[in-house]
Amino acid sequence: MEADRLTLWSDRLADPAPSLIVQTARGSAHQLIGFIAAFRDHDPRWGSWVDNLHVAPEMRGQKICASSA
Repeated sequence: MEADRLTLWSDRLADPAPSLIVQTARGSAHQLIGFIAAFRDHDPRWGSWVDNLHVAPEMRGQKICASSA
């Protein structure tokens, strides 16, 4: 399963769809603490689709800011 995820994300990031939005959040030491991936205008009725949202366990409940990946 982990190898499948690595392949999927490697492919997505190497050749991103025009509608793919990826934002990362980094801590004060520039370590990755979270990310979100969404597809803009994915559905005609509901709009964009958040595909993945991940936050490091120690950052849950904290206010974090994202920057463009």
